[in-house]
Amino acid sequence: MTASEINMEKEWFESWFDSKYYHILYQLRDNQEASDFVRNLHRKLDLNPQSAILDLCCGRGRHSFMLHELGFNNIHGVDLSPSNISFAKSKIEPGMFFSEHDMRDVYKENFFDIVINLFTSFGYFEDAINIKVLQSVNASLRKNGLLVLDYLNPAFINSTLNKSEEIKVNDIVFNISRKIDDTHIVKEIEINDGSMNFKFTEKVKLINLDTFVSYFDQSGFSLEQVYGNYQLANFDEKSSPRTIMIARKIN
Repeated sequence: MTASEINMEKEWFESWFDSKYYHILYQLRDNQEASDFVRNLHRKLDLNPQSAILDLCCGRGRHSFMLHELGFNNIHGVDLSPSNISFAKSKIEPGMFFSEHDMRDVYKENFFDIVINLFTSFGYFEDAINIKVLQSVNASLRKNGLLVLDYLNPAFINSTLNKSEEIKVNDIVFNISRKIDDTHIVKEIEINDGSMNFKFTEKVKLINLDTFVSYFDQSGFSLEQVYGNYQLANFDEKSSPRTIMIARKIN
């Protein structure tokens, strides 16, 4: 029985990431920054264009399409959201493949050279299940395969948290509140769209670098490098906005 079959009730990320409002709210993401990040990774890691790449939690395929523009032609994007995958498939190019998939389950065992998991698309679960996700990633990688995991930096979040804001996109108003409990950062999004009102939640675990090292140890990875931003500067726990980890499959 798969994780998807066990959990019949929708979790917060299933509802929110499959909502049209998620994409309306985040439509102003900095695509140039994302493009530069992918190019920086390509240069820094000297990635082989013949590599088979898995874009885990690919959303609408933003990073997959950027990799394709760089000459990669064996890219598989998977996401739990049917609407995200439908959108990605509508723009698909030769050498690209998109599928609905739960990250807790193994996808194409011993198939990929590189797995990327970007934009804090991790940490939705408690420790045991987060480790299970990494074990599934490990099983999908070939010998000596690489994992690129881009996550928030808890220390930076703690010192810079914007507790509330209002964002208006066209006539839709998003009232956003953020808080940190002992183990998670929680974002509540209240939406006013004319006569309709909705409420969604984002909740991810605050995972520091030491905990990630423990995760990797328990899932067959060795951490090779840590960067602190999308320009791939060295990681500094106090000042780096991101925790970008390069881990290699060792068993």
